Formats: sequence, C-alpha cells, structure tokens
Amino acid sequence: MSYVDRVLPRDAASLLKTNAVGGRHRRQRGLLSIGVLAAVLGASSGMLSIMRALNAAYGITDNRTWLRWRLIALR
Repeated sequence: MSYVDRVLPRDAASLLKTNAVGGRHRRQRGLLSIGVLAAVLGASSGMLSIMRALNAAYGITDNRTWLRWRLIALR
C-alpha cells in the first residue's frame, strides 16, 4: 500500500485502501479481483488503440501476434 500512497492522489489512495480493506473483511475478494481485472483489460485495450493509431499515423506495418501486442500494452 505504500506504493499506492506514492502514486495516487491522497483521496484516491484513501478510497482504494478503504475498499481493499473492507473487501477483505467482508470476504468479497472475488468482486475486487474482477474489478481489477476489468480495469487492467480496459486500460490495455486503450493502449492497444493508441498503438494502432500511431502505427497507422506513421505508416508502420507491425507483424506481432495478439499476445505480444497485449503484453506490450500491459507494460
């Protein structure tokens, strides 16, 4: 959680900590996991769109596999 404090604004870090701790106490970790997975998938899809748009703008042909594209977008 110290990483969260360094990266996020104070209000966002507080909200995340409250939900993460509350989820642990209420045994609803599955919902939190699904939410995190959905957020990561959504963010990586956005990055994939940006990567494709930049490739199109610069006229670059990229022959990477789907998995390779996704792994790069996750970084």
